[in-house]
Amino acid sequence: MLHNGQYCLTGLAFPISQYEGNCTAVNKVKFRDQVINETYQCDPTDNESFCIYEYNLTEYNLDAVETGSFSRPCKCGLDGDTGYCSSILGTPEFKEGAAAIKNLFSQNQCHTGDRGDYRAMKESCCLAKDKEWDEAAEWNFKINNWPYVQRGESG
Repeated sequence: MLHNGQYCLTGLAFPISQYEGNCTAVNKVKFRDQVINETYQCDPTDNESFCIYEYNLTEYNLDAVETGSFSRPCKCGLDGDTGYCSSILGTPEFKEGAAAIKNLFSQNQCHTGDRGDYRAMKESCCLAKDKEWDEAAEWNFKINNWPYVQRGESG
């Protein structure tokens, strides 16, 4: 399921046939049957509970009748006490980050072997401005390390 959405703005799609999928977005993220906010904070000491991501299976409409879900574990943040859901796939935060990364990659004229290399994209072969590169690099790190870049409520 996770590869079905690689061409979707939210990174998430559900299969409708062997070779097709429909793009969708996560409507809500829950932990222990409670909706959690956009930092997706959870309890990392409870290994039996997972973050549940609910998404729409009918139309791209947040008031959907039929929903699907997938789960991801809660992981410890760097403060050692607070946990966060391990993925933001399908969320508005993922969509924002993916848009920044796409913007950078669309301005890339680097050699094919360097197209995924952020260091190479700092050179003249990439037409992006420094601010665009910085934003894309930051979002790439956030998407891949979500639990570790969050701060606890006291932080």
